[in-house]
Amino acid sequence: MDLVVGGSLPRALLHLALPAVGCMLLNTAFGIVDTFWVGRMGREAMAAMSAASFFLWSMYALISLVDVGTRAHVSRRAGERDWAPMARAAGEGIVLCLPVAAIAIAFYMAVTGPAFRFMLVTGGVASMAREYLDVILLGLPVMLVFWVVSAIFQGAGDTRTPFWLLGGSFLLNAILDPVLIFGWGPIPALGLRGAALATVGSQAIGAVPGIVLLVRRNLLVVRRPLLSSGSLSILRIGLPTFTEGFLFCVVYVFIVRLLLPFGVSGLAALGVGHRLESISYMIALGFSHAAATLVGQCLGAGRPGRAARGAWLAVGLVSAVALGISVIFLLAPRILISAFIQDPETVAQGVVYLRIVALAQVAMVVEVTLFGAFEGAGDTVPPMIVSVSLTAARVPLAYLLAHGWDMGSSGIYWAISLTTILKGIILAVWFLVGRWKSSKV
Repeated sequence: MDLVVGGSLPRALLHLALPAVGCMLLNTAFGIVDTFWVGRMGREAMAAMSAASFFLWSMYALISLVDVGTRAHVSRRAGERDWAPMARAAGEGIVLCLPVAAIAIAFYMAVTGPAFRFMLVTGGVASMAREYLDVILLGLPVMLVFWVVSAIFQGAGDTRTPFWLLGGSFLLNAILDPVLIFGWGPIPALGLRGAALATVGSQAIGAVPGIVLLVRRNLLVVRRPLLSSGSLSILRIGLPTFTEGFLFCVVYVFIVRLLLPFGVSGLAALGVGHRLESISYMIALGFSHAAATLVGQCLGAGRPGRAARGAWLAVGLVSAVALGISVIFLLAPRILISAFIQDPETVAQGVVYLRIVALAQVAMVVEVTLFGAFEGAGDTVPPMIVSVSLTAARVPLAYLLAHGWDMGSSGIYWAISLTTILKGIILAVWFLVGRWKSSKV
């Protein structure tokens, strides 16, 4: 605690960020392992997983509805050294997981079929994608709890425990993936259902010791009714982040519809490209969580200047990493794509995608990291406005470039890259203005 609000700023940031980055990279590894094994099933299976992944992203956006507000409350109370309200805020976050998950399950069961038809995802691709999502939906409550538990630890300044919890879950997922996808001995081959089951099962097992540790450390107390003022505040803070993430996924429903006329290989390449791009994204997300905790605790301790310096330090560090990843994307895209799938058309599309989005990697991590800083302050509306407006602009821009200017699938990739660059620039300027320093939680 004293290190975060009063010690060496670089040391405090790295103390928070390195385990959080480890968590996020492990989360990326979940997807990369899935992609590696699903790629062995062929182009249609990869396209199905790509189509399903947009819905999976929206479910992670749903998780942010609870975990962002919970982290903000826990970190602010921790900065104020107000331990009992901190534990109650953690309990409110856990309790909110169940009703939020129940509403989400009903919603997704109703909309996934029509959404796939709108995206022009049909036949075997749609069938496999639906199989994958059905299992994920059944496991959504435990996935929510797993990530909210991690947010509680992070808000309290402990980013190492979530790393170990996620590390154990990752190892279990890596073992289960090939067994459940292709079968082994008496275990039948479940295909994409097996990939989803491995993800859900490993996170369910990881959530149990997390809750036990929170209770033992007196970081979790469930006392208030469901719709208390604290619960409503958690939802209020998380709502803009959820809105941004959910609308991001809605936009990609339109992107897929624009992309599929150029062939299923473009969708498969988009899926592989996103998995590779998620490396820089998840590193930024780790620094984002660290920035959220640092900003929240520093504001709680009455040190807004230190909060600002910590956020910009996080931006600088993660931007240097993203620049290195950009160079790799530019120099070795074929090697990277071919590691996951050998279909020549998909590899060719993936090479184009990686080279275009390489130009936006730094801007992307600036956006993600500052998003966390805004979240830590409880001021989540500004990043939502920037992200929603420019993400929505991808649809008309992609249509113009791909179909109006006959750039094909590369026009869609350029629309993604250009809007990402603008988001990073605008959000940096908005954060620099500094109104977030007076936000109340």
